Amino acid sequence: APPAAVAGGRRAVAAWAGASVVLAEVGRRRGGGRRVFPATAALWAPLWVAERAVTSWVAVASRARRGGVRYRDTVLRRAATSNRELRRRHAGRPGEGGRRPRLTTARRRLSPHR
Repeated sequence: APPAAVAGGRRAVAAWAGASVVLAEVGRRRGGGRRVFPATAALWAPLWVAERAVTSWVAVASRARRGGVRYRDTVLRRAATSNRELRRRHAGRPGEGGRRPRLTTARRRLSPHR
């Protein structure tokens, strides 16, 4: 249960859930998500937030116990590699022509202006 459930009871949980639905809907409308997500998508926000809270703490515990997250026969110490590091590693590779690789974002993929 989220800390709000322990500290504030049912009202706090209801407020937390309602706020997550409202914020999800604002984000869906603002980011052009109406084209790709159904109107009911925001109703899943409380479950998504709860899942993220649980898995975040699992990742923290895994980092403390093993130094990272197990993946096959190794331990991943970081969740991702920075764009700066990726550019450094791939600078001057054949086919790039000295250009920096174009890194797309979800916002660019969803943008109606291409």
